[in-house]
Amino acid sequence: MLQKRGFLALLVVALSAIFFYTFNSENAKTAAPPSLSYESRLTIERKNKDEYLKTNSESPIEKKAEFKGLKYYKIDESFKITAKIELSKKQDNEFIKTTGSEVDTMKVFGEASFMFQGKQNRLTIYQTENNRILFLPFNDLTNSKDTYGGGRYLDIPITDLAGDKMIIDFNLAYQPYCAYNHTYICPIPPKQNKLEIFIKAGERL
Repeated sequence: MLQKRGFLALLVVALSAIFFYTFNSENAKTAAPPSLSYESRLTIERKNKDEYLKTNSESPIEKKAEFKGLKYYKIDESFKITAKIELSKKQDNEFIKTTGSEVDTMKVFGEASFMFQGKQNRLTIYQTENNRILFLPFNDLTNSKDTYGGGRYLDIPITDLAGDKMIIDFNLAYQPYCAYNHTYICPIPPKQNKLEIFIKAGERL
C-alpha cells in the first residue's frame, strides 16, 4: 500500500509484508502458545492486532480513541484450504492497478488452484521484496456487501508451501489500509483473482 502525505503528496511504500513483520515482531512476546486450539490462537492474534491498530503510530486508524476493534466473520476452519501450486517458470512481472493513478509491479510466484463451494478456483500469487512472504490479493462475492469493495489480501509465509501444496487460510484475510484511511493507495486485485464464491472468513466491514 502507498500513502500520500503532506502538500508534496510524498509516496511512502507500505506493502502488506511490512505490516506482517512489524506486527508480528512487536507481538512476538504475546503470541498465542501453539498448544492452544486453532480458534483460541486466532482469537488471541486478533486481539493483539486490535491493540496494535489502536496504539501504534504506524496504524492506519485515524480516530484511535474511538476504535473498538476490527470486525470479523466467525472463525471457520473449512476456509483453511490446501491448494495445489503451479510455480511460474518465468516469474514474469505483472502490472497491478491501484486505487490511485499509480501502477504497482509485482513478480508472479505461481497459481493456486483448489475446489471450494462446488467450484474450481484459481488465484495468482505474488512475491514480495521479502522472500519469506507471498502476497495474495483477491476479490469475492462478499465485496461491497460485507467486506471492502476493493478486495482483501492474504500474506502467506513461504513455509506454508510444501512441494506443490500450499495452505491458504482465508480466516486470515484482511482489508487493505485504504479501507480504514483515505490517504492510502492500495493494490487492486487483478481480474483473474476474482472468486465467484463467498469467502465469509477474515476481516469484514
